[in-house]
Amino acid sequence: MRQRPDSTQTRDHPLVSFFKRPGKRSGLTGVTLYPSGVAVTHVERVPGQPPTLTVCDFEAGNVHSVLLWRLVKKHKLEKSRGVLCLHPSQYIHTLVDRPEVEDYELEDALRWRIADLIDYPVTEAVIDTYEVAEGTADSESNQLGVTIMRRSVADGFCQTLTEAGLVPVAFDIVELCQRNISELLPESERGVLFVQLRHTSTQMLGYQKGQLLISRNMAILGDEVSDELQSLAEGNRDSGTMLENLTVEVQRTINFYSSRARRPPPSGLVQLPFAGDLPGLTTHLTQMADIPARPLDINALLESREPIDSALQAAAIDAIGAALRIEEEVAV
Repeated sequence: MRQRPDSTQTRDHPLVSFFKRPGKRSGLTGVTLYPSGVAVTHVERVPGQPPTLTVCDFEAGNVHSVLLWRLVKKHKLEKSRGVLCLHPSQYIHTLVDRPEVEDYELEDALRWRIADLIDYPVTEAVIDTYEVAEGTADSESNQLGVTIMRRSVADGFCQTLTEAGLVPVAFDIVELCQRNISELLPESERGVLFVQLRHTSTQMLGYQKGQLLISRNMAILGDEVSDELQSLAEGNRDSGTMLENLTVEVQRTINFYSSRARRPPPSGLVQLPFAGDLPGLTTHLTQMADIPARPLDINALLESREPIDSALQAAAIDAIGAALRIEEEVAV
């Protein structure tokens, strides 16, 4: 986010770098501050080789400053560059028609467009934008992706990272952190649909060749989907409401992807790691939604000293996406 006048746009992320100074350690440290705990990852890159996940950890609790400080010390990440992937509860992400103003007037013009979306004064909002992928606007008008968060919240997160010993270089959002993961998948060439179940909601994200094409959030509870799948595995033929809703929403998202993004349907569906058992989910979706589906295993994409188990992958998946951010424009 634009925290200072000297901030620079980094790639096409909506939440931009707000510090130019680099850390003393190579690679990037990804952080997510969940309501239930803190995830920390670190990714190193060598040209021509898969990215290496050198740190992947999660600690439960609600005192973020203490937990993050402890994890940074534990993994000797002091002075490394930190990218915070915001939790969906910490920002608003939407599309708006681009105001017909000059670029330098854009932020002020957008403040009045987003006033109804927030419950605090527009003067307290930090706003950033990104160009929507060609052909994905809801109408023929020129649209922008807009991300909004409260300035005091952004300042607090910056302070938390700094006091933990990191050098914060950017805030980012789930939609674009997961995009970084999608670029490592073979399905990305023709298009891929991510399904990310959380305890309190489900998000579906469509990507092609590194472009975000569609983002949908729905009130489908991952825990209830898990319970219904367990019931099916035990021989109960009634799949349950949440699983039926999930199947319908996958089908709708595929249709939206094709019509709104004006592209062929995605070549595959990828289920992101979930902190619970989802027995047979990808098989069910392959059969019912008529799209090849598979679970994501980070171990198949990134090098690491030891395999990352599914529970830790689920806890750290957003932070992994943050650490995969490519920052070729940041001065070093």
